[in-house]
Amino acid sequence: MSELFKDANGNEVEISKDDFTLVQQDKKIFDKKFDTKPTTFFKDALKRFAKNKSSVVAAIIIGILVLLSIFVPIFNTHDISGARPYERLMSPKLFNFGGNNSSTFWTGTKHYSDLVYDAVNHKIGGDFVDDYAYNVVLTKEGDNYTDTAHKYAYGGTLVVAAKKVMSPTADPAKNTLKIYTGAAIETLKSTDGLKLTYTMNDKYGSYEEFALSEYRVVLMYGDTKNPQYLTVKDYSTEYTSNTLDLSAALSNNSLSEISNVKVMFEAKAYTDKLAYMAFKSVELSATDTALNEVVSKKGFTDANAQCLTKSTDSNYWTSNGKLNVRDANIIKVSFDYDEYQNVFGLQEHKIS
Repeated sequence: MSELFKDANGNEVEISKDDFTLVQQDKKIFDKKFDTKPTTFFKDALKRFAKNKSSVVAAIIIGILVLLSIFVPIFNTHDISGARPYERLMSPKLFNFGGNNSSTFWTGTKHYSDLVYDAVNHKIGGDFVDDYAYNVVLTKEGDNYTDTAHKYAYGGTLVVAAKKVMSPTADPAKNTLKIYTGAAIETLKSTDGLKLTYTMNDKYGSYEEFALSEYRVVLMYGDTKNPQYLTVKDYSTEYTSNTLDLSAALSNNSLSEISNVKVMFEAKAYTDKLAYMAFKSVELSATDTALNEVVSKKGFTDANAQCLTKSTDSNYWTSNGKLNVRDANIIKVSFDYDEYQNVFGLQEHKIS
């Protein structure tokens, strides 16, 4: 007896009982013996884990962290109860290459770029210790300038500018721009050989609301409230280097001695612009040894330093205008700084 069936494709198939045959009717079936060693679930899991490289790397990292969490507290000499604020924000350190190396990756060093270098004292400046700085690179002179007086700058031009323009109805003689030595020379004789050497700068010409002015050089002397004036060089626009014999000016005006003397530059004022004078250097010298020792300290060759001079300093110059510096040299520095040496290295403290 047979029956009709449809296969997966919809075709009719006739199947009878004779189509089926028992193949192991007279045989016994046994489990076949494995040729390989039996395994466990854990061993199989380890094999699969070992084949995954990223899992192995992650396990190693976790293992290191676990070991550190166990042994670091045991061997560390610092407890967690004591405050150590000086260790905050330190760069991570794993390697100790030391010295001049090109890498700052996990070496406990931090890179600083374009900081202002103390060119006067030849130091990095600030709170940095030069011995802990590596790979130090300085910019060249002339690469960077500043138009604001800075304690780490040097040179430049000292600019003396009027604070306001002169009123058209004002007296020009009472509105001049002045700059003069702060401390007076007690006594000046015609035989002292006092000379003034100065270099002015007309590089800036007339710019914005400022204009170079005619200037003169005078000796201001006598009573402080009602001083007398002795012209050494009359008004001119000679913005160059000059040397003037101040003692000779006394002789030319039939004076043998004057007291309470101050050297002064005086410039005419404008009604439409702010008058200014610009100095590269001003120096005083005398043939008289005692006087020379005094006046040699009154000049300046560093415009930036002069702009920062305090009124108590011997080379301080007083002005009724504003003092500033132009084109002062700035040297910048880049370096890698060892923060661990800075914290744990040799310390220097001032004890009052």
